[in-house]
Amino acid sequence: MIIESNHKNTLMTCYPNEKEEYEENYKKEKIYLLIYSVLSMICYQFMEGQLLHICMFLPILILTLLKSSLSFYALIITLPIITSEGGNVIMLFVVYCVVVFLIWGLIKNVKIHRMDLFLIVIISCLSGISFLVGKDTNFVYYGWFLISIALFFVAKTYFKYDGSKLAIFSFYMCAFLLIGIVFTSISFEQALAQGRLSVFGNIRVLANALVIPLLFETHDLITNKNKSKSLLYKRSKSLVFLVLLIVLLMTVSRGAIFAYLFGSLIIVLKSKQKRILKIYLILAALYVSIFILEEQGVINILRLFNLSRLQTLGNRDHIWGYYLSELFSQDLLGILFGFGPGELYRVSGGVMSRGAYAHSVPLDFLFTYGIIGATIFSIIMCKLMKRIIKSKNTLAISVFLTTIVLYFTHGTVISREFYILTALVICLTHNEINSQCFINSQNDKQNGNIIRKGVD
Repeated sequence: MIIESNHKNTLMTCYPNEKEEYEENYKKEKIYLLIYSVLSMICYQFMEGQLLHICMFLPILILTLLKSSLSFYALIITLPIITSEGGNVIMLFVVYCVVVFLIWGLIKNVKIHRMDLFLIVIISCLSGISFLVGKDTNFVYYGWFLISIALFFVAKTYFKYDGSKLAIFSFYMCAFLLIGIVFTSISFEQALAQGRLSVFGNIRVLANALVIPLLFETHDLITNKNKSKSLLYKRSKSLVFLVLLIVLLMTVSRGAIFAYLFGSLIIVLKSKQKRILKIYLILAALYVSIFILEEQGVINILRLFNLSRLQTLGNRDHIWGYYLSELFSQDLLGILFGFGPGELYRVSGGVMSRGAYAHSVPLDFLFTYGIIGATIFSIIMCKLMKRIIKSKNTLAISVFLTTIVLYFTHGTVISREFYILTALVICLTHNEINSQCFINSQNDKQNGNIIRKGVD
């Protein structure tokens, strides 16, 4: 039997023996990533400094030898840990994955799509002009932005080539790796400082890592995707859902929790099967979790309903208002191309602290790259939204809107996770979440060769 996709850029062909081979490879790759996750947690608990970096890099090198894309999925899993260790370390890991991707692309003869090439040129030119005409620009931040854009195209290609299964599994592993680090840490009491759960002293790092896996679990629960699975599997999935939900609540991160609720609402509204009972069960689990955690004094859940902080978005309105006034008080060139790459507090002349960064990816595009940058960002997001709606993929719509809500009140233009999630959304619009084999249509036309997905 041959199954073909009607998508204009891809063609999927699946033979029974290829399906079995793909599933076997997928299971092996999951085991490799699971082992890497466990080793990463052990290394973080007992090592530090250069020794930690070496012990985390060597497994990535081994994974690269097994399959080139595995190094990238390993990066997704440990990205929060590497980020906490400093900018130079994460730049080394990211650059390594980009170089591996380029070598893989040459071997596989993967062609860059014309639109992708056009975007790369436009974004590089815009960021270069902003760097040159901006105010006290920083070359490291400029480099980080270019690397983040490269990371997006790397993720987009790998996800499309491998399908989204390994990508989704990597997000799960990242979430449970952070949960494991928090609950096995000797400084657990510090992690619960001020009644909120955090990791590496950062609340949003943990909260953001939990939202996407929790959204997938919610989708599976509401759409009854696991009805044909065994009872043990269903119970395990329910346990995963509750663990992710409770830990997310313990972060008391308004932005992450509201983003999850918004994404879940989309799934509920788009669900063709009215599973009111399961929705009630989700709400009941949410209520019981809040009640128990608040009664035990573990978390300060009332923070979620602090109206004064909600109105000011945690003082973000002051930050955004200040930088907007600074931006539009510049000359025309400054308004068009922004402050340029660098930490935003530099333009305040000491009025704003270093912690007063943009706290918003869309607004940071406006601050850093001006009206032109914000316009290009908006056009790309609108085109992507149009594509998602056209695909009628509920999960893609939910993940995309959740990502927008999540990073509208968090992050900067160099937030790597934002670009990876956007790439995941693009992959989901191809409806490749359950695909077994992948053919690059351009290579197929040129060479007549079938590339089997999952075999490297």
